[in-house]
Amino acid sequence: GTPVDIFGYGLNYDPAQITVTVGGQRATVLTAGYSSQGDETDLDRLEVTVPPGTPGWAEVTVTTPDGSNTLPRGLYYAADETVFPSPEAMTWLQLDRTRQRIYGLGSDSVEVFDIASGAFVNPIALPGILSGARLDGLALTPDGSTLAISDATDHEILTLNPDQPGSVTSTAMPAAAGCAMTPAALAADSLGSLLVVTNCNAIEALDLTTLTWSQAFSGSIGQSPMAATPDGSVIWGNGLLWTAATGKFAAAPAGFSLAAGGANSAVSDDGAVLETDGQSSPAFFDRTFALTGVATLPDYVPGGPIVSAGQLDPTGA
Repeated sequence: GTPVDIFGYGLNYDPAQITVTVGGQRATVLTAGYSSQGDETDLDRLEVTVPPGTPGWAEVTVTTPDGSNTLPRGLYYAADETVFPSPEAMTWLQLDRTRQRIYGLGSDSVEVFDIASGAFVNPIALPGILSGARLDGLALTPDGSTLAISDATDHEILTLNPDQPGSVTSTAMPAAAGCAMTPAALAADSLGSLLVVTNCNAIEALDLTTLTWSQAFSGSIGQSPMAATPDGSVIWGNGLLWTAATGKFAAAPAGFSLAAGGANSAVSDDGAVLETDGQSSPAFFDRTFALTGVATLPDYVPGGPIVSAGQLDPTGA
């Protein structure tokens, strides 16, 4: 069986008093009780071991002394998967659609996974980077010619051509009054710039041809990841929307708390749908910041990541 956590209300009973079934089969309840998630929801938590099941969706039924409740499509049994162990822990992933590779940011190098062969190939070395350095971001330009890495430890941006990984260029972050500028999340736009979220309440733009800096946005922002469409024409994150049509960032309107509070963001391939994890569930908006849907995730823990990559489905299906 596989261990699974179930979060909800009214679950603070002795495990012997709780019955959980998944797809009609009884699961083993290991623990039950209050589990603070660090916000106002005050959820209870069940730790259960689910039985084997048929690939596909299964309903989950929880029965306590207070009654019973069933959640359709409560758990998904995946078909057999092939797992590819990585050479090291990785903090960021970046898909290279042209080369059909996935780049993973390691402690002092970029790991490279070749999709066709299903294997990790030679990593990209980052000269001068010491093991344990804080590498906080990874982005690939829309044409695939430049891979960028943010080095927070040395306050610089590293750039390289994936076809010539032996040549790495370091560009120092610009000076800022009263703030030692540190790069965090990255996104490459369609106009030839790398947009860099910083710790100084600013987003800086690095011209990838001249390697010169300009400021793209100034104001109170977080340092959460930013999502870009494959062609770099739309970039979204930290409650800010950039489009190639304007070449500027537009802030979400006042009261747009879901966007401002979302630690993770995503954008559909065509740039029409924006997503943020909000306060408790992923919420979907159009480019006018109009709410188009909220997905219900029964197993979502507030503050946890929702979307890291891929095409969005605003229906939550």
